[in-house]
Amino acid sequence: MNGTPPLVSIITPNYNGAAFLAETIASVEAQTYTQWEMIIVDDCSSDTSAELIRTAAEREVRIKPYFLTERSGGPAKPRNRGLDAAQGTYVVFLDNDDLWHPQKLEFQVMLMQRERVAISSVAMFRFQKRSEIPPSAWLPIVPDNVHFRKITYAMLLRRHCTPHLMAERRLFLDYGIRFDEREEYNRIEDMLCWFMLHEHVPYSIKLSPTLTFYRQHPTSLSAAKLPIIAKQRLLYGGQRVGGKPMGWRFPLYFMIYAVRGVLSRVGAKLNIPALNVVDY
Repeated sequence: MNGTPPLVSIITPNYNGAAFLAETIASVEAQTYTQWEMIIVDDCSSDTSAELIRTAAEREVRIKPYFLTERSGGPAKPRNRGLDAAQGTYVVFLDNDDLWHPQKLEFQVMLMQRERVAISSVAMFRFQKRSEIPPSAWLPIVPDNVHFRKITYAMLLRRHCTPHLMAERRLFLDYGIRFDEREEYNRIEDMLCWFMLHEHVPYSIKLSPTLTFYRQHPTSLSAAKLPIIAKQRLLYGGQRVGGKPMGWRFPLYFMIYAVRGVLSRVGAKLNIPALNVVDY
């Protein structure tokens, strides 16, 4: 990269995340790419999150805390507050209990600039306990071993394949893209946002190998199926393929989504690394 490296704004919504937030912050501080700001938006936590966030901000000037005065009930409003505060060329979203490989930002920024693309995402590894992550997953990665493939809007509809997305901030500004704060969109507000972003670019790029570690809590492994179906139907309701409504494609795309969801749950329960890696 020539000249001054672009600033990356990391947006982390937090609600009662004290148990894991310090570890998440540490994975950001360990990044080999150092031009970042971490915007942590606390949603009226009742645990020790506020103290933890303030302490981290006192220690590290790149960490910027924000505290909502009314509980929003979901991550959409904190993410939007983070977007309002962001100053970076790029924005990336990090949940308060997930972890990053030390070279995640380095490779995303490098390839986005080299390939001149506005959106990128990475392969991720699902885990419940930190001990389930293979030690080899943290080893330094040689740049020649980092590969990518193109993800179009149509592919995204079928595969939901953009975890830990990074995007040029201008996309949000130019097209007025926000996370939907309505209660019915809770749990799907992120994918809806990714859909909207991809409508304005020819494609994004998806990086391999694994650069993100997604903490899957036991309660998430047994989520009710009917609400999930309703959420997915809502998610797809406004989407178009070739200018036409989803129609018959919805059950097909949902079936693909459901099968992958089952495989990920099996992988998490049985700790099968091959099923824990999400790189489709």
